[in-house]
Amino acid sequence: MKSYSEALEIIKTNFKNCFDKTKLETEIIPIENSIGRILAEDIYSDIDLPSFNYSAMDGIVISFNNKISSWDLVGEIKAADSETEFFDETKTKLIMTGGLVPDFCDMVIPIEDLIFEEKKVFLKEKISLKKNQNIRFKAEDLKKNELVFKIGFHISATSISEIASLGKENLLVFKKFTVSVFATGDELILPNEFPEIGKVRASNLYSLLSLCNQFGFDLKTKKILKDKKDLITEELKSALENSNIVLTTGGVSVGKYDLLPEVLKDLGCEIHITKSNIKPGKPMLYATYQNKIPIFCFPGNPVSSFLNFYIYFLSSFYSLFEIEFPKLIYAKLSENVSKKDNKKHFIRGNILNQNSENLFNPAKKQSSGDMTSLANSEYLGILDEEIIDPQKGTSILCIKI
Repeated sequence: MKSYSEALEIIKTNFKNCFDKTKLETEIIPIENSIGRILAEDIYSDIDLPSFNYSAMDGIVISFNNKISSWDLVGEIKAADSETEFFDETKTKLIMTGGLVPDFCDMVIPIEDLIFEEKKVFLKEKISLKKNQNIRFKAEDLKKNELVFKIGFHISATSISEIASLGKENLLVFKKFTVSVFATGDELILPNEFPEIGKVRASNLYSLLSLCNQFGFDLKTKKILKDKKDLITEELKSALENSNIVLTTGGVSVGKYDLLPEVLKDLGCEIHITKSNIKPGKPMLYATYQNKIPIFCFPGNPVSSFLNFYIYFLSSFYSLFEIEFPKLIYAKLSENVSKKDNKKHFIRGNILNQNSENLFNPAKKQSSGDMTSLANSEYLGILDEEIIDPQKGTSILCIKI
């Protein structure tokens, strides 16, 4: 059995061997459709950002003189104005957020620090002034021709605004990887069916499908497969011929009806890992077909399947583009946690910030079948192999999910 780090290194290495990044297909798409996609081009700033000095708030704009605390109000500067006439240090203009700061001015005073009386403006008592305050300066963020986003950048909602500000309406991105997803088991039924005794709704299948959609994959096949070797063989063979990646859930342990390992061998797949020393999710299988199709076979328990998708599949996929995933954050345990073995544990919970300190609050239930605790958690806390019974206040790494 491989440790977590050993398994991850094997999977990442094999995953990269399956895909030559220099030969991946690309396409041009509108920026508004690009969330979750991966850039296939470098993006440079076509202008200075900001492209001119502008006001960071509503107020008045002045040329600073520490002997002057009142000004004649002689006009206003709106956000759309491109020019303004000269006025001396005894005069001022109203300026709106985003308005052009004239070259001869060096300060914006917020409206709340001022008293207005007809055409006169007075500084309130005990307000201190400093040159350059409340001004966003030209090229303060980016200089023209500066490299901003590199090939391989994962586009998110937080980056769209900046990309648009760089003059990009359409983006060159890598084409979506096609993924086939299967859930195996005679007990599985569709969500709209009523589970009679012995039957279970195929929640794992829909969890994996949703994750694939969330992270920008193109779903080729999505099916529930009964525990029949010929059927599983036929479906997997078709998926291996028509997909970039295959994901399955269930059927990877050592039971009589855990047929996937045998089927994969019969299809000529090379099995690299059959389990890893983690909890939950130990019976995870990773294989490759003809050194070009990665196959991830996750356990049947909902939390185990979800976890393996995150820590093994997504980590390996993003490593292909040199993207660090998952992003980790430190937090301190808010209570003692029971851990008796040498597995690497991933526990569900949430992070609260108290007194400028991150506290990880573990979910009360940590069963691999407990979907409710997963649904109500936003983080996974990582307890390393060597840690036994970590105490309140122990600092751990956490994954945002």
